[in-house]
Amino acid sequence: MTTRPLFRPFAVGLGLAALALTGPACSSGGGLHPVRGQVTFNGEPAAGAIVVFHPDGGGIQSVPPTAVVAADGTFTLATGDKPGAQAGSYVVTVTWADTSKKLTEQQVMMGANPYDGPDRLNGRFASPQQSPLRADVKSGDNRLPPFELK
Repeated sequence: MTTRPLFRPFAVGLGLAALALTGPACSSGGGLHPVRGQVTFNGEPAAGAIVVFHPDGGGIQSVPPTAVVAADGTFTLATGDKPGAQAGSYVVTVTWADTSKKLTEQQVMMGANPYDGPDRLNGRFASPQQSPLRADVKSGDNRLPPFELK
């Protein structure tokens, strides 16, 4: 009479379950889709502004999709070091540091950088709870309508 180890079917089942759970996250860049847009303030590009997409409804996302607005006002989202964002509805925050304000020597010594300056938008779009900006990311390539801030 031969005996079969009981742990083998359990180990195989556990391995298959782990593969099933990790498979979707690994395919096609974790389900990220290209997202491009534009931010202007009073009709001018908001160069240097920081754009962050927060899941609508307060869901937690460990690394939110973010971008820095280019000189022409355009941005391309990235989630961590990967381009794109997951499909879904988002609340969009925008902060735009006034880099023309010179930092004091003490601020520099304390680790401040030019992006720590006051928000040119006075915080109106800085919080997901207060920002009126919304965006939907769909599967595939996304070109969003411009965010025209005033």
